Amino acid sequence: MSAKQLCDALAAAGFDGADPLDPESLEWAFLQGDDSRRMLAWVCARLRPANVLSATDLELYASEQPPGPSTFCDQLYEQLELEGKLLEGEDLDFAFDSISAFSDTEENKEYTILSEESLEDIRDSKHALRAEVTNLEKQLASLEWKLDLLTAQATTISQGKKSRSSAQTRASGQLTGLDEKLAKRSLEMNAVLGKLSATTQELSYYHSEAVHCILFLADTGVHLSYYDFQSYISNNLACTKELDKWFSKKFEKNTVNLGPLSYHLVAEFAKSKRQYIEAQVEYAKEDAILSKLRTQLASQQSYIYQDSHSLRRKNSELAEELKDLSPHVHKCLSETVTGLCADLSQLEGATILQGAVFL
Repeated sequence: MSAKQLCDALAAAGFDGADPLDPESLEWAFLQGDDSRRMLAWVCARLRPANVLSATDLELYASEQPPGPSTFCDQLYEQLELEGKLLEGEDLDFAFDSISAFSDTEENKEYTILSEESLEDIRDSKHALRAEVTNLEKQLASLEWKLDLLTAQATTISQGKKSRSSAQTRASGQLTGLDEKLAKRSLEMNAVLGKLSATTQELSYYHSEAVHCILFLADTGVHLSYYDFQSYISNNLACTKELDKWFSKKFEKNTVNLGPLSYHLVAEFAKSKRQYIEAQVEYAKEDAILSKLRTQLASQQSYIYQDSHSLRRKNSELAEELKDLSPHVHKCLSETVTGLCADLSQLEGATILQGAVFL
């Protein structure tokens, strides 16, 4: 029960006054004790328009009853008692005795003044406490808002960390795959370059004027040089020319009587003929060896040409593959770097905002 409820009950019951009732001016009545509060609560509970007898009601009752005050009062008392609208004086004695403001003694007046002063202090402290409660509620709402903001920032940061870690893992996997492909291509390129180097050395070895073309005979294991036969060929040609000259001299001249020298000439001729035949046989063998050498050299040159052609083709294919891989590598690197920069800027923005909130 409060003074505001009492004022509302009085206003509803038809209380007339020049000014409206002030609930704060009646607070002192509720501070006198439990009995006064219970009495006022009882009054407020039963103070309704139906339980209040107005002047109009009294005039109506008076007009309906015959003359005689005793008869009207008795009937009015009985009717009010039956309707529950009767409020006897004995019910109000306790209220007048418990409320010291209705007393005219000097002691009660001083107590009333002290009560009013204490009431003002209590009212001031109540207003201060209400203001403090309002301030604390505002601070609590601000702290709850900051907590929600920090929770959202923590969630954003954790999501950014997860996305960054997944992006780094994905980029690391892609870079690892690219490194493996590049390493594989590098090994193939090194092998191709090794073959090219070997082929170049072999070509320079075969075509150099300073180095002899060496042939390895698998059957005999003898190392033969093409230029080693030059002196023999030149000697063979010189011998052939001399033999041709000698035979032309012998057979183109007239018949001559040799006499005792005939046997010697026949023997020399037989010996020379045998040497000529042997020389022809050796020449045929050497010619066969030379033809074999030329054949092997031609086959080696064809193999070298095929190897060089295949190496050039592989080199062009590898160059095309590297050219195709280069944009993918640049694109992957640009996407990875852009994603990392965006995540870093977002993280820095979140950190700056968090620092501003803390400040």
